[in-house]
Amino acid sequence: PRDCSRDSAAAFDLRVILGIPWAQHISFLDSARTQAEVRSTIARNVEACRSHPATFAYLVGNEISPEIVRWHGAKQVRAFLGSLFDAAKASDPDRFVSYANFPSTEYLDIDFADFLAFNVYLHREEDFRRYLSHLHNLAGDRPLVLTEIGIDSIGQGLAFQAKALAWQLRASFETG
Repeated sequence: PRDCSRDSAAAFDLRVILGIPWAQHISFLDSARTQAEVRSTIARNVEACRSHPATFAYLVGNEISPEIVRWHGAKQVRAFLGSLFDAAKASDPDRFVSYANFPSTEYLDIDFADFLAFNVYLHREEDFRRYLSHLHNLAGDRPLVLTEIGIDSIGQGLAFQAKALAWQLRASFETG
């Protein structure tokens, strides 16, 4: 399928990490049918994007809620994400694949992923830098990619968001 965002990225010789959405907010492991549908969604979307010149990597999930992880168990959620990783790699073995985690479920070990992807929203630079150091330890020898950073502009205002984004980007690059 055509995607104007990917086309625009390619026009500027940029590469993108594509998040593949699915119903992560439900008890997805309670149904074999739901699991099969999610795997099919991953495979279909990867297949559709694999030849696009802007495609750099895929995220097979994003921030599964701690309640869902506790309900199913971290080991079972990890195994399911592993099956999604395998489905993505089967469709496009030459691209990187990961899962975008966040602090509330950092205990969900996705050591099979090609890189550690994390969404981090912290309002104080010292906390942000400290957490980046922690994430580097979790990443081990894999690259660490911050897939989302920022500040809530509605609650904090645009000026604070701009100031925070400046130090978040600076700290991210300074800490590798």
